[in-house]
Amino acid sequence: LTNIVIGVILAALATHYWRQQPRSAVFRCWVLAAWIMTLADILFALRPILPHALGRLLPTVCVTIGHAVLYFGARQTAGLKPRWRLAYTVIALHAAGLVVFLLAGSGSQYRMVFNGVIWGAFSIGSAYCLRRGAPQFWQPSVAPATAFLVHGAFHGLRVLLAILFAANHW
Repeated sequence: LTNIVIGVILAALATHYWRQQPRSAVFRCWVLAAWIMTLADILFALRPILPHALGRLLPTVCVTIGHAVLYFGARQTAGLKPRWRLAYTVIALHAAGLVVFLLAGSGSQYRMVFNGVIWGAFSIGSAYCLRRGAPQFWQPSVAPATAFLVHGAFHGLRVLLAILFAANHW
């Protein structure tokens, strides 16, 4: 619930700012990503009342789409062209992989590994894009590129721990 409230507040503030300024395509990506991630949190909260398959797929795919939109925002912020085909392919492969995990019927730790690799890769890719942009996006220690890098490292650690737990049957 806390994530949902924070997400709604941040997304609403970003939307308000975007509407007050000339509506840039770059900022539109950041606003859209904020709403998509908030929707994902709502869907995660609704998981107990959603049909099993929908509850296992929809929130997770929403997070992936949100990461893809953040990646587009990072690319545009850095003045790079969007890589639509790459993002669509990753989203489709992630969704297909989640269906395979769903059909396998187990709560495998490798599902967490799969999610972490996808989400971490988007975060590292976003950090890399911003690193190629203006210095204010990567030089300060609290810069957006740093946030993406830390998020990517978090997923890297999460992946390593999930593999360790799965391999040792913990």
